Amino acid sequence: MAVQTLALRFNERAGCLRSFHGPDSNFIDIMMNVGIIFYAALEKQDSALLALAREHCLTTRRTLVRGDGSTAHEGIFDQETGEFLRQTTQQGYRGDSCWSRGLAWSLYGFGTCYRLTGEPIFWRRQN
Repeated sequence: MAVQTLALRFNERAGCLRSFHGPDSNFIDIMMNVGIIFYAALEKQDSALLALAREHCLTTRRTLVRGDGSTAHEGIFDQETGEFLRQTTQQGYRGDSCWSRGLAWSLYGFGTCYRLTGEPIFWRRQN
């Protein structure tokens, strides 16, 4: 099942699904896929899978969504502690720029998570 394969990418220390780039990396792109985890978790009433998806979204929101609503493409985490280290990019102009396709994917992803869960934290801008 695709959801189980995707869930295997969860980095417990960092609290997010790792990108294909490495175990220390989270991409904003993953927000396009996290809805399938929420959907499967809700359909199967799997609280562990639901918690995994929720934690990924909250970590992504905290580390890749900026106060002005723009997004970074990639977040790098310490492999030992899971501590967030910095924003960077594999796409876009610079690590501090906003890659427009990644921003669109984040909007779609967070909107999908809100639609599936009804949790306002996925809809509202962070303070």
